[in-house]
Amino acid sequence: MERTRTWLVAAAVAGLAAIATVDAVVGGSGGEPRVARSTTRGEGGSEENRLATEALRAQSVYGTIVYADRECLVHAVRLPDLGRLERDTDSPTGQQGCRFTISPGGAFSVGLAAPRPGSSLVAACVGGEVVVGTEDGIVLGRAPGCAPAWKPNGDLTAIHRGELVDVRFAPPVGTATTPPRVLLSKRDLARAFGPPWAFSAPEVREAAWLDNERVAIIVTDAATGEDALAVFEGGRLIGAPPSPYLRLSRLRTSPRGSYVAAQVGQPGGAVVIDRRGEFFALPFRGARAVAWSTDEVWTAAATSNAIYVWETGERPSRFARLPIAARDVAWR
Repeated sequence: MERTRTWLVAAAVAGLAAIATVDAVVGGSGGEPRVARSTTRGEGGSEENRLATEALRAQSVYGTIVYADRECLVHAVRLPDLGRLERDTDSPTGQQGCRFTISPGGAFSVGLAAPRPGSSLVAACVGGEVVVGTEDGIVLGRAPGCAPAWKPNGDLTAIHRGELVDVRFAPPVGTATTPPRVLLSKRDLARAFGPPWAFSAPEVREAAWLDNERVAIIVTDAATGEDALAVFEGGRLIGAPPSPYLRLSRLRTSPRGSYVAAQVGQPGGAVVIDRRGEFFALPFRGARAVAWSTDEVWTAAATSNAIYVWETGERPSRFARLPIAARDVAWR
């Protein structure tokens, strides 16, 4: 598509640039990251760091933990030694951001813009429209809807009038193909959330793709004010925990699509289900965010006073406590 700029698109560019950042923390053209062999920035004490490092090393836990601290500054630490990662350029460390957006396969951004897997494109909801563009703010397309979500193959979907639709663009820039193809309709939802749910007007509010066919969604019912977390495939309900929630948000899938997590507004914390829609209990309460290692062997959860890392499972036998208070967490 031709990357033309017009004054009409300028507002969307500004809105997109305000919430779009990079889609990677480590790697890219900027060279290898520098590792500062120090304790995590003001978090915990040297003894806590030593114990955490020993536990991580003994269990062969590797990777990079990215987190937003209490002041919404972004940091990255390498496991198992907890050395802070720093970059001269092109690094989100030090940026301001209270939350992350993670797309299938682990594509990562700071803020609300959803990064496209395998590319530098991002999608965001700006003024009630889905706006797709580059990291530097060039708009490539826009369409009605909000809550953009990418499939692993790079196809884009969104929520439009309470239904899950695909988003496809045609020239000229700024024009979406109409009408959008409905992937999950209100009729599908009404059929799935009849008795015993008793949702009178279910609608999709968020979606996150586990693979190119299977999607996790947050279903909301305006009449009851309740939400449900469910997994669908081809318009058919695969599974859902039997109890509704007062408020769900911030869907996030694991890198290989085995799990999906959502934040619970009341009483707070996180809920996790597997790709069959079955409830997956966390070993503790109060998680602000959940992330998985790239192979899904390890799970991490951010809390108000620490990041906990444990072997993925409902009854883990191996875990470590990182003395890092975090608002959000991602695993690279």
